[in-house]
This record gives sequence, structure tokens and C-alpha cells, in this order.
Amino acid sequence: MLANGRSLVSLINDKSYDRTVSGKLFVLQEDRWRPTFAVLKANLLFFFESENQLESPVFLLIVEDCTIEPSDDNQTGRQFSFAINFKSTKRVFQLAAEDFKTLGNWISFLTICSVDYITATKQMYQEEINARSNSETNSPTESK
Repeated sequence: MLANGRSLVSLINDKSYDRTVSGKLFVLQEDRWRPTFAVLKANLLFFFESENQLESPVFLLIVEDCTIEPSDDNQTGRQFSFAINFKSTKRVFQLAAEDFKTLGNWISFLTICSVDYITATKQMYQEEINARSNSETNSPTESK
């Protein structure tokens, strides 16, 4: 169960998290390839019906505790396919890009997005700590 799902979905319009990559991705569902428009923001991979319908995603994957690897196109039945394998749940999501270059981009960005997210979060917290330290240092002290 995703308790904070609505908060995560609200991030799609949050300007503080830039899109890392976005574009058409095919998702294998029930032995059928379904075209979607995917958006990777931080470590969240949103899937939408189309590029024009970004209000509510069809589904969302949190890209953590997983591996991303190319798939055998002969086994998946689609060129430029790759898999997201979640270690803890053992779930596997089969995806496919439109071409070889796009496949490389998706695999690269998905592989490093968790690290990028941790780095960005750490930097944000460090800036907040520095701002609080500066405001405490610059605040007037009371004299008795």
C-alpha cells in the first residue's frame, strides 16, 4: 500500500524537481505492450496515458532497491526492451524504448536516479541547516 501516493503524484508538477528524462515508453502488461508517456523525476517514474494527460498517472514506480538491465528482445517480443527488477518484492517490470539511443538514455538515468535523489536531498538539507545556523548566529541576544 502506498500511504502517501497523492503526495508523490503532486511532485509531477513540483518545479523544484526537474524532469530527468521523459518520453514514450512501452510497458508489458498481461502479455500486451502498452504505449505510455513516462516521466522520471528524482527517483519516481510516472507513467501516463499520453503526454497531454499529465494530471494523473496510470501508475508510478519508486526506483529504489532495484536493478535495471537490458532484456532479450527475442523473449520479450519487442525491440529495445529492458527490465526493472525489484529486489525486495521480486517484481519485474518489462519496458521498451522506441529506439536504441533512447534505450541507453533510460537505462543510464534509471540506474543513477536513486543516487542523484539522495545527493539532491542531502544538499537540500545541508542548505537548510546552514540557513538555520546563519539565522541563529545573526539573531540579537538578550541582555539582562
